[in-house]
Order: sequence, then structure tokens, then C-alpha cells
Amino acid sequence: KRVAVDSPVAATTIGGAPFYAARARADGREVRVCHGLSGETQAVKAGADVTAIALGPDELSVALGDADGVITVWLLGAVSTTDNAGSAAEGAAALSVPARNDGGFTGAARSVARHWHASAVGALAYTPDGAQLLSAGAECALVVWRARGAPSERRIV
Repeated sequence: KRVAVDSPVAATTIGGAPFYAARARADGREVRVCHGLSGETQAVKAGADVTAIALGPDELSVALGDADGVITVWLLGAVSTTDNAGSAAEGAAALSVPARNDGGFTGAARSVARHWHASAVGALAYTPDGAQLLSAGAECALVVWRARGAPSERRIV
């Protein structure tokens, strides 16, 4: 499905399983996430203008870094086409949303905010196993966040 771009794009990413794409407009806090198989889209928001995006590899988690240094992690639903029981880690159980058979978005999106950076988040990435979220900014430090569990669990590298 083609999506018209009506303004300059600030950040884009592709990833996830089976595959997803996300884009942030240069003039706002909203990110559109597109399911690659169904073409269905869902909008999520950050607290300030979006500067970085990452998609989780094993469930549809979308991390948004913003101009104020805040990371908002949205869980839109699991990507399993059968049952996600047992696939979510214990710490994510409260955020887990049952999967749909067509692999599209499921239920209401939920978010958790994380903050350490003093200025805009410059880059975000999940580790291949989805256990950690990495963030970087102008501080020249890599912040390693636990992707599931308490939002304050992090270490600075």
C-alpha cells in the first residue's frame, strides 16, 4: 500500500517480524506505523518532536526518541499469528496484547516513557533478541535500557 508523504520526513525505519515501517513527519510528534502485510496503519505520539524511531524485532514495540530527550515505547501488539502466551517476557506481561490471526494491530496501544538524555535522542535501536533498547544523543554516551520491565532499568556505557 502506498502512503502519501504530505510533509518532510524527520525519521523513518523498517523492521520487525514479519515487517513494519514507521515514519515521523518533520513538523510533529506523531509517528505512523504501517503493517507490511495488511497495509493497516496506526498512529502513536511522542511528547515532543520525534528525532529517532526503532521497531522491536519480536513484537510490535515502537520506540520514539524526541527532542526533549524522552523515549516513549509503544506496544501495539504481538506479531504471532497463533498465540502469544509464553512469548512475552514476564516484565512485559502487563503490556502484552493478544495477537490477531491476520498479523495486524491488536487492541489499544499502550506506552511507557523513559528519560535520561539531556537533549534530543539521536539514535535508537533494539538488540536482535529484543531484550534491550539502545539510545544515544549529544552526551556521547550509549544508554542500554532493559526493553521489558521497569522503565528506569538502564546502564550507561
